[in-house]
Amino acid sequence: MKKSTNKKKDYKEIPVMTFGKIYYAEKNEPKFYDYVFHSVTTDDNKPEEIEHISLRIKHSIGAVRLSNICSTVAETVFDISENRYLPEITSTLIDMQILREYANFAIPTVFEKMYSFVTETGVAEFVKSKINQKELALIYEGVQKRIEYMQKKEISEKTYETALIMNQFKALTENISSIGDKVDLNKMMDMVNHIIKEEEDKPSNSPLPLFPSAK
Repeated sequence: MKKSTNKKKDYKEIPVMTFGKIYYAEKNEPKFYDYVFHSVTTDDNKPEEIEHISLRIKHSIGAVRLSNICSTVAETVFDISENRYLPEITSTLIDMQILREYANFAIPTVFEKMYSFVTETGVAEFVKSKINQKELALIYEGVQKRIEYMQKKEISEKTYETALIMNQFKALTENISSIGDKVDLNKMMDMVNHIIKEEEDKPSNSPLPLFPSAK
């Protein structure tokens, strides 16, 4: 008689239903937090006013919304069409998107108001302390990597366009040479290189963009 080859497992498997309960309890149930802030007073004799606001904060927003935050911020900070890069506002934009997606804040349409709200209050830091910290890290990493990708892509496209122009110009000069015209090809090449360099180095005078999701 053959012995059974089935060995008794030395660990207990977690049922799928149990995993689901844990996952949805953490992800889909926003929690209420009491946020305390101090009202600004100009009268030294007047006691400082303390107010409480109840914030409904989501622990997690999922991959799609996380990706939307990264793309929105990156495309605002680095505008390829305008050749504009504004790294100094990256943190502010990330904070406002986090407040919007995790705590349902309305985003001001005027950038200065948005900047003042984020930098002069502790709301953004409070909300970030309550959300999924892995997602928070992915947002910062995702924004940086998207900007790096967009920069490399732009450099690659400029290099390709420059090479295309040079090839076309070389073909033109070869055609001119073939018909025996007296043309100073070196001067023409220098002129084309100068024009190309001026276009690449041209600064952008475009104004600061409004936040895309504020439309």
